[in-house]
Amino acid sequence: LYVALTRAERWLIVAGAGKKMPEDPDKAWYAAVAQAMDRLGSDEAEDGTRVLADNWDQSDAMSADMDGTAPLPALPHWASEAAAPPPEPEPAIAPSRDGADQGLSAGTDAALGSAAGVLTAEEARVRGLHLHLLLEHLPGCRPDSRAARTEALLPDLPPEARAALLAEADALLSDPALEWIFVPDALAEVPVAGRVEALGGRVIRGQIDRLIVTQDHIWAVDFKSDAVPPPADALLPPAYERQLALYVLALRQIYPGRPVRAGVLWTSACRLTEMNHDAVNAALASHGAY
Repeated sequence: LYVALTRAERWLIVAGAGKKMPEDPDKAWYAAVAQAMDRLGSDEAEDGTRVLADNWDQSDAMSADMDGTAPLPALPHWASEAAAPPPEPEPAIAPSRDGADQGLSAGTDAALGSAAGVLTAEEARVRGLHLHLLLEHLPGCRPDSRAARTEALLPDLPPEARAALLAEADALLSDPALEWIFVPDALAEVPVAGRVEALGGRVIRGQIDRLIVTQDHIWAVDFKSDAVPPPADALLPPAYERQLALYVLALRQIYPGRPVRAGVLWTSACRLTEMNHDAVNAALASHGAY
């Protein structure tokens, strides 16, 4: 109705449609328009129709415009100039892809001979996505309801594959040493995007698997479903450290003044490996290569 009232060129006819009457006719749109017309001095026709007419189309200005004699304003210069091409979108640094570009392919998670059997790189990637989905949704479920929730989340998987994923997720969620990662206040699958000052204002765009935010510190945890993770005393692979370092740089800017830590949770081993923070300095030193 607002569009009709403000866009009508010559006539605006307001009438009801159908036989249904409003519960309170005085609050209907028709009543609102009728009251406004009365205040503006409308006339009532023989059939009861209210008519409000100002004969605006008979004015000198309108007549001149209609017969084409009214002068047209000159167009501004930009109206005849071609628009400048839009700027190319600035490429964003994707931490997970950046790690792959530095020599760690997405197929690294595809370790052969795992509990799920011999997997191709694509099969391992899909299995990792399924496991991420469970670790996103199962922490809020009671242990006795996790199987039903898994079936609802992954209805198309064969039962044995679904059971293997549930067992891996359940082992993580039941481990007391990892309980702090899956507390109710933790954030799951957190998008992170923005300009990072420490990287010269470059744009970063990624997603953190698990983000734990407290008043004392920030923790970013990345899930890796490698079937054969490195030994417990080994450092993270350099590409994984590079990925986490980019997250740390972004989180330091989001949460200034709070310590930011990051690590990889090896899902098959129920083990967390914290990032060596020298990797942050390495990322800063090489940011010009992005």
